Amino acid sequence: MKYTTKGPVTNRIADIRRRNRLTTEQVSILLGEKDTERLEQYESGTKTPNLKTALKLAHIFNLPIRIMLDGYYAACRSEIKKEQLPLAATSRAKREVAAGNSAIDFCTFDAGLAAKPTSEREISKARRHAVNLIRTTAEKLGHI
Repeated sequence: MKYTTKGPVTNRIADIRRRNRLTTEQVSILLGEKDTERLEQYESGTKTPNLKTALKLAHIFNLPIRIMLDGYYAACRSEIKKEQLPLAATSRAKREVAAGNSAIDFCTFDAGLAAKPTSEREISKARRHAVNLIRTTAEKLGHI
C-alpha cells in the first residue's frame, strides 16, 4: 500500500514524550540516533517512522503504535476503505474490518494492569480512564 499525504501527518509522539517527562535528546539516544533531528521530524509529522523505529517508540512509551501514530493510522484506514472490494463480495470478517468493528479493542491500561502488579494509584488512573471512555462514547452516541 502506497501512502502519500499533502503535508504533515498528525501524531502524538511529542505529546506522549512530554507526558513521560523525556527530552528529545533522551528519546533520540534510546532510538540510537546521533542527534534529535529525525525525532523532531517524526514529532512534527514531516517524516513517518519506519516499522523498526515505530516499534522502538512503542516500547519506550509502552503504548501501541496505533495510539502514537493516530493520523497515519487513520489515513491508512481510509485508503483501505477506498480500495476495498464491494462489501457484498467479502466475508464477514472483511466487512467488520471495513466498518471499523474490530473484534479486538485495545486499552493500554488493560495491558498494563495485566502485565505487572498494580498499585492503588494505577487502579485509580485506570478507573478514571474507563469513566472518560464511557462518557466520550455516550456523547458520541448522543446519550448525553
